[in-house]
Amino acid sequence: RDAYFQSYSTVEILNFFKKIISTILMVGITMCYAQKSAVSIETDQKLSVFNEDMVSILLKISNNTNIERNIDVDIQTVKGLRVINNISTIHLKANEKAFLPVKIFVEKNQPAGITTIKYAITESSLALATAETSITVQSKRGLKIVANEPQVLMYKVGDSIKISTQVYNSGNREENVEIIASFPQADGRDLSLSKTVKLEPFVNKEVSFSKIVDKDLLKMELFTVNVAGLNAEKEFFGNAIVIVQNALGNRK
Repeated sequence: RDAYFQSYSTVEILNFFKKIISTILMVGITMCYAQKSAVSIETDQKLSVFNEDMVSILLKISNNTNIERNIDVDIQTVKGLRVINNISTIHLKANEKAFLPVKIFVEKNQPAGITTIKYAITESSLALATAETSITVQSKRGLKIVANEPQVLMYKVGDSIKISTQVYNSGNREENVEIIASFPQADGRDLSLSKTVKLEPFVNKEVSFSKIVDKDLLKMELFTVNVAGLNAEKEFFGNAIVIVQNALGNRK
């Protein structure tokens, strides 16, 4: 008799746990259906591009209901990513899917790095679904240096001669550059002066050097100053030559 009641109690316990498991499964299934949006949007999650690329992105918008819908589509980008064919409104029949190509032009002045395109779909100002694409703009370098005044005059001892250059960063990444100016000396060796400059993308800056005219320099009828540019990896990217001339001729 005791064994009978013990067995009966075990069956009850098993049935109790079965009911709990069944309830959990039903709740899980209900939640899964509840999470399915009335209208959904899908697109490319990641893209890698270069400046001045024309990119095509496909939007898939699905009407998962049994009624017709008028959907508003909003696309948000940074200034350097220009939407060529902006889509504003689409009409979807019941359970219909639409595939919409979106053309994006990557402007020349868009900096390198990661940015995001965001998509939102609404109906009567009610938000329905969102999606986004992560855009990686690949790095491009473009450093150049030129002389602002290719020829400079010197007049007398004690005067200061200014060697002025313009350094250009036409690339889409920030650059740290070193500019080195080499002046001749009486002993035949060069005197080197250097400056370090930070250049934001698509920016140019003036970099200048000054040198006091001494007796030895004034004895020269003319000489050249070489101004060289090195990037952060100490790689040479260009140079500018400035001719310095004695305004009154040779003073020997």
